[in-house]
Amino acid sequence: MRYLENVNQSITEKREIVIETAFKLFAENKIEPVTMTVVADNCNMGVASIYRYFGTKKELVIAVAAKKWREYYSELQKYYKELNVDKMTAAQELEFYIDRYIDLYNENNDLLNFNANFGIYIGSEDTTKDEMRPYNSIIDKFVNRFHMLYKKAQDDKTIRTDISERSILYNIMYTMMSALSKYSTNIIHSADQDRNYEKEICQLKDMYLEYYCRK
Repeated sequence: MRYLENVNQSITEKREIVIETAFKLFAENKIEPVTMTVVADNCNMGVASIYRYFGTKKELVIAVAAKKWREYYSELQKYYKELNVDKMTAAQELEFYIDRYIDLYNENNDLLNFNANFGIYIGSEDTTKDEMRPYNSIIDKFVNRFHMLYKKAQDDKTIRTDISERSILYNIMYTMMSALSKYSTNIIHSADQDRNYEKEICQLKDMYLEYYCRK
């Protein structure tokens, strides 16, 4: 029994090494050009070992996305408890979530870059619901959080509920994420010659709050 536990621990640890290495490579170089052989070389493993843990590159890419967003969700939960978000108004909670996205730009460009690359890669692949389940299961947690926020707004009236929950969620979650990804990779031209996008990002936040929050 102890032997099997050690073997399972070793497999888990090696999978983690592969995922972390692949994440860095995918964030820095995009996903399409990074082969499983490149991942194996950077892990100091044989490519056969990589395929032992992940049957296809697509499986590895989805595993990376699921793990990184799971980690981010865990961090979000810590903030949620520390700041007592349950006691906030819906408008304050919406600002809390937007600020957490901005934190990604300030502190975790790799995740923003990977997420942009992930969307492009998955969009070009034929994927099934079963294949996407590890990723979708964690994204559903974010969606459920927003659903609770919207229900709060129906009670306290601090956010417009004449706009559908889905519309607000997608506009903020995906449009904000897309903009931050472009800022992080300098795709968007800034009025600031030093390419400090903080002012533009804060203006984007203010526009969201101005439009969605009630006076």
